[in-house]
Amino acid sequence: SFTLRRTSNDVWRVISPEDLPADSALVREAIGSLSSMQIVQFVKSIVTDPDLPSYGLLPPACEFALRTRSKSSGQTNDLLAQLSFGCKTNGNIFVRRSDESAVYAVKIMDYINLPSHGWQFRDRRIWDFDESLVLKLSIRQNGELKELLHQGTNQWSFAAGSQGVINNFAVEEVAGTLGELTAAWWTAKGATNLAAYGITPSSPRISVSLNQNGTAKELNLDLGGKAPSQLQYGAVSMEGETWIFELPARTSELISTYLNAQTVQF
Repeated sequence: SFTLRRTSNDVWRVISPEDLPADSALVREAIGSLSSMQIVQFVKSIVTDPDLPSYGLLPPACEFALRTRSKSSGQTNDLLAQLSFGCKTNGNIFVRRSDESAVYAVKIMDYINLPSHGWQFRDRRIWDFDESLVLKLSIRQNGELKELLHQGTNQWSFAAGSQGVINNFAVEEVAGTLGELTAAWWTAKGATNLAAYGITPSSPRISVSLNQNGTAKELNLDLGGKAPSQLQYGAVSMEGETWIFELPARTSELISTYLNAQTVQF
């Protein structure tokens, strides 16, 4: 179970089972998917409670409830709409509205694309820093370490022991892009199954060394293989927990081209 609440205007939070800032665009997309879902089959117009188990609707496999704020109490208790999903059937899935006795069927893909965990709504912005704060970019892959030192705006050099060709303006853009690192989609969280996403101790790692208000800080981005979407998997640590996500294509392209950190084959 998970619960999201709109706190003001277009600002949302995941409030259960954990407290997280939510991505308003993802919330709007989920509500839009529910509100625009199309019936593909009228299964039965009147279904009584004894018949519900045969459709997988007692208990349902999943329920989505939308509640509106009560004008009298100010609490979010008034039910606006509720959909209950049951068994799969011939590429579709049975569904029932809370305000009707009928059972319908909708496309199974419409159901599969709905979120199943509250953390999937998390705000997709991961890092937020200006490239001017970056002291160093480190790239670890294939057992080798390459370090690029930031000596000023559009001024980069290799640290001792590192070599190659530097495109100063492009590396500056990479640093700026990392400062605005954003997930295309959240994939999973927790470090128990990183290898399933091509992320192992030998996978490429981008480390960003920062100077924030006189305090040194290091942020790490581990790179993995390609998702079914063909976007690249990445992993970061936030609040002491590992979060796995898909990187935007442009971010992967910049990292691959100008830091030479490659996609893992797995």
